[in-house]
Amino acid sequence: MRSLKKMKNIRIILLGLTLMISSVILAQRNSLSTSEYSNLKFDNVAIQDIINTNGATNAMQSLFNNTLVVEKGFNDAVEHWIKFSTNSICIEFYNGVKNGSITTYDLANIDVQKNTSKLRVKNKQIKLGDSGATLSSFNSRSLPNEKIYTFGLSNFDSYAYIHVNKSSNKVTKIGYNGNLL
Repeated sequence: MRSLKKMKNIRIILLGLTLMISSVILAQRNSLSTSEYSNLKFDNVAIQDIINTNGATNAMQSLFNNTLVVEKGFNDAVEHWIKFSTNSICIEFYNGVKNGSITTYDLANIDVQKNTSKLRVKNKQIKLGDSGATLSSFNSRSLPNEKIYTFGLSNFDSYAYIHVNKSSNKVTKIGYNGNLL
């Protein structure tokens, strides 16, 4: 009887811990509706528009007013890749699949490199160097030196992210992870 009571107490404790951990994990990310996700914007270009180009050079140049430097390549990990960059943002596509004369790619990541580029999420524009207070209404994950804010669909296969330095309370990194590698 005593052993049964102990087992029951252990199960209750484990259930409680599981619920606490789950709520902490869920509180650390910011789930977006399909519409909000499609309208994440890097330099006023919607993420869905970038994804829909499938890495086509002309389509990407059109989105970014013909300002992109284009690099293409092959490596052991990924058959084909294409990278578009300016002095302030880098956009990479991987998993190139050739169909006749056309190669299509999957968006792998976006890296904002200067404070002239902005991420727009939930009607807030954020750039490198901005105050972390701009993000105070969002959930974050806390690490020893920084807070990380992630924004994506509920499955979180792909997401935008923002890093804030805890000492300076300034945005230090902005990007997008297509989670394809």
